[in-house]
Amino acid sequence: MVAVANGANAHSTSAQPLDKATPAAIASTKPSVSSDKPASAPVAPAAFVSLSDRAKAVIEKAKADQAATEGLTDTFDEMLTKRTDALADRLSKAFEKMNIPPEYATHMKVDKFGNVTAEGPWKAKIEKMFSDDPALAKEMKESRA
Repeated sequence: MVAVANGANAHSTSAQPLDKATPAAIASTKPSVSSDKPASAPVAPAAFVSLSDRAKAVIEKAKADQAATEGLTDTFDEMLTKRTDALADRLSKAFEKMNIPPEYATHMKVDKFGNVTAEGPWKAKIEKMFSDDPALAKEMKESRA
C-alpha cells in the first residue's frame, strides 16, 4: 500500500510503486555517476599468499607442459601454414636487410643437397645469404618437402 500525502499529485513518482511509475520517473531514480570521480575506488588486497618452492615448481611444469602440447591438435594444413608463414616472415626480414625489394618476384629452387639457387637480378645476394645461413637453407628445404 502506498500512502499519498494531502495536496500531493496523484501521478507523482514518489508516491507510486516502481512497477506503475513512468519510464522517465524510473530513470530519475537511478544513481548518477559523475565523470570526475572514479566509478570504484581501488581495493587493497585482503591477504598475501606465498607459495612454497614445490608449488612454484608444479606451476612452472604445468606451464611448460601446456606450451609443449599447444600445437598437438593442429591439422597438417595448419602446421604447414604456420611453418610457411614463419619462413616467409624470416625471408622478408632478410631481404629487407639486404635491400632487396619485396615487390619483385624472385624464383628460388632447392636441390637435393639442400643448396638454394635463385634467379633474377639479386641472384648473387640471395645465394650468398643462404650459403652464409645453413639453418635458413635447411628450413627452406624442409618447407619445400
